[in-house]
Amino acid sequence: KPARATVAVECAYQNPGIATVVALSMFDGNQASRAVGVPLYYGFIEAVFIGVYLVAMWKAGWLLAPPDAPVASVLLWNWQEKGREEAEGDAESAATESAVV
Repeated sequence: KPARATVAVECAYQNPGIATVVALSMFDGNQASRAVGVPLYYGFIEAVFIGVYLVAMWKAGWLLAPPDAPVASVLLWNWQEKGREEAEGDAESAATESAVV
């Protein structure tokens, strides 16, 4: 589930960058500055919605950080290492179980 949330955020954040490059390449001068305003506005709104999405995914237990962890620890701690350790532990226990059976 954490990978799904990551892919959703990554795909969404690429859109304003692509739109900005297209706007700058299609227009010149004043028109270019006005055209860039659209992806910038979209990017701001998108940042707000992605923030809400990530908080919802965190509280639903879809991220590596535990839903009951304090906000400060969620923002400052590297939860990827913990997730990797848990995945490695799961793989080792699965290998042990299959060797026993």
